[in-house]
Amino acid sequence: MIELIEPLVAVPGVRLAVLVSSDGVPVVARGRTPVEGESTTLEENTDALSGLAASWLGGVTASLAPLSWDAPERLVMRCARGTIVMSHAPGAALMVLLEPGATPDALRLPMQGTVARLERMLRRRTAEPRASEARVDEPRTPPAPIPAPPQIALPPIPGPVPESGKGLGMAEDDRTQEPPPRQLPG
Repeated sequence: MIELIEPLVAVPGVRLAVLVSSDGVPVVARGRTPVEGESTTLEENTDALSGLAASWLGGVTASLAPLSWDAPERLVMRCARGTIVMSHAPGAALMVLLEPGATPDALRLPMQGTVARLERMLRRRTAEPRASEARVDEPRTPPAPIPAPPQIALPPIPGPVPESGKGLGMAEDDRTQEPPPRQLPG
């Protein structure tokens, strides 16, 4: 994963590059070594910056959802101490912190390339068979059929079998008569 964001750190003006999970946890963070006398509070507090970026992305996405627009693919926020550029990645977001005065347009292509490499890496990982799974060239035996439940023979019922309605406590004339009409109290 580190090799995915290394090219972003090499771009002039980039202070920090972070792959942030959707809930704001930094997965991988890389930054350049600060010059003496330069403020490093943002680089030292990558957790807070990642949480801020993820909540900002979630807020913008939630505010655009009622308009039935797609989630934003790229966000840019210019601040006094630098610029934050975010791009959607599968299951995460790619965040880059720029120095004050650096242009975020120079990062459009490198960030798209990083997201494409991440997607390609994830596809390869999902396509590779796991050690627990059988390999494709090995023959697979089909599962055995489920056995049928045993047939239980019921003992015969002693005596004659009654015809329908007979012997069930109903008289012959009860079956042919309609019930008396109900009378309402009144």
